[in-house]
Amino acid sequence: MEPIITDIDEVTKQIEINVPATEVEAKIKEELDKVAKRVTLKGFRKGKAPRAMVEKLYKGSAYYEVVDKLIGETLFNTIREQKLNYVGEPEVKMEDLEEGKDIVCKATVYLQPEPEITGYDKFDGIKFQDKMVVDDSKVEEAANNIVRNFAEHKDVTGRDTAQNGDVAKVELQITHEGEEPHKAEPATIRLGDARLVKEIDDGVVGMKIGEEKDIVNEHMHGEEKHTTTYHVKLLGLQEEILPELTDEFVAKMGDANLKTVADFKADIRKHLEINYKDMNESNENRAIIEFLSEKNQFKIPQLLIDNMIRYMLAEFRFVDPEKVDVRKIDVTQFRDHYGEEATRRLREQIIRRQVAKQEKIEPQMADYNYEVEKLAATHGVSAEEARKQLFSSHESITMFHEMVAGEMVMDFLRGKAGLEVKPRPEAKKEETTEEAPAE
Repeated sequence: MEPIITDIDEVTKQIEINVPATEVEAKIKEELDKVAKRVTLKGFRKGKAPRAMVEKLYKGSAYYEVVDKLIGETLFNTIREQKLNYVGEPEVKMEDLEEGKDIVCKATVYLQPEPEITGYDKFDGIKFQDKMVVDDSKVEEAANNIVRNFAEHKDVTGRDTAQNGDVAKVELQITHEGEEPHKAEPATIRLGDARLVKEIDDGVVGMKIGEEKDIVNEHMHGEEKHTTTYHVKLLGLQEEILPELTDEFVAKMGDANLKTVADFKADIRKHLEINYKDMNESNENRAIIEFLSEKNQFKIPQLLIDNMIRYMLAEFRFVDPEKVDVRKIDVTQFRDHYGEEATRRLREQIIRRQVAKQEKIEPQMADYNYEVEKLAATHGVSAEEARKQLFSSHESITMFHEMVAGEMVMDFLRGKAGLEVKPRPEAKKEETTEEAPAE
């Protein structure tokens, strides 16, 4: 009987397989024939044991081996014939197995989303953030932050109550709603900076040394409200004594190229302009992807979202992939916190991949070399060293290919949106014959 294929949704199919009992019995007989020829039972020479004894001892295991093989072959032959671009492993549910009866099972197969992306011929109505611009105040702020790294700290005397401007030494324990409290850890907070959570800054001001306090922060995650409780114990207070920013101070910082305050601030401005340019481009790219996401709604299998959450847990160092098999982590408890970001990342990947396919955007060797040199310059290594790392394994080669193709897609979309596009090197004739990294 031919498998029955049912569309559950755009990325999920159910394949029902029915194997007649006569076919199962024939396969079991073939399997037992093989066993009978090779088995050695007590009192009989190899291959000479009575058939009834062989069946009594081995028919049960042969039955389950045959069932697994028949279902597996039928399922994957169907997937291949239907040219299904599936992800993960099919979820197979068997009906009650009983010798002498047909085998019936239903397999759920999840598909890689392959939507047709539209709406990038014109980006009418797209909204970009105002560009970040480097001005004197930004340079001064960055300079002060650097000088702070050289600050001295001494204990506050004459008072035991925290106020803005103090450096507070605290013990901090974080509890997310519905989860066990994290281990209490020491932390240092510059009051008034709001570098952590503003509620913590505001809550610590006014506390006395030795006092403990729960500070509650409510925030939205998607459309849901979440609560995080910070248990703070104030251990001590220090004042920050900043060195004066002078030419002498700059000369002692250790950079031979910086001799004066003017040199120092010019260097800060240069690096800020580079960083702001990258951040502005990143914000523009994100706006493009969000614009296309709104115009192209498509479903993503939960299996893919869960896999992205696992990747994020490793990325954020919540788990050590060298010690834990990330693929086996049950991510149910993390879906509320990371599901939205995981879905956003997947939508971006899928949109880039589909636009590349639709527009036939395919990296050439010149494109790979260009990106290698960019990465090498960013990380301060030679192009050869960068190339060794990027091409060290099939997985790293695949990731690098996807990164390069993704960059080219974004250049294409930026051009369509009327934004600045960095010129790419043209492929030389001899380069087109080189072997590009395998996908």
